[in-house]
Amino acid sequence: MHKIALVNCRTMPGGVHKVLLDLISAQLKKHQGNVKIKLFTLISEYPELKVQIPGSEAQATIAITQALPLRLSKLFLYTKTHKIPILSSLLDYRNLMPLYPLLMKLLSLKIKNGNLIIF
Repeated sequence: MHKIALVNCRTMPGGVHKVLLDLISAQLKKHQGNVKIKLFTLISEYPELKVQIPGSEAQATIAITQALPLRLSKLFLYTKTHKIPILSSLLDYRNLMPLYPLLMKLLSLKIKNGNLIIF
């Protein structure tokens, strides 16, 4: 069984999300579904992704590991969907950019603990 780790900045609806799903589908097709995929991200709206395995009716469930603690992530996502005048601009996930190097180190440690190949 192959192990693959995918790393991205954020997992939210949009064009990047669609490309990510296409990459996952390609890997599932390449390895005939015999692959363990984990997704590592800084912030995500989803706890897991479900992807259709090409050539099959089955779905693969991919766990998402976030760099941010779950409560902090929920707070950032809440202020994104509920426009609170000043708080929404302060607690925007894009304001985390100065912390990205630290958050990427945290993700790196989580990947190393999983013994995964980075794709």
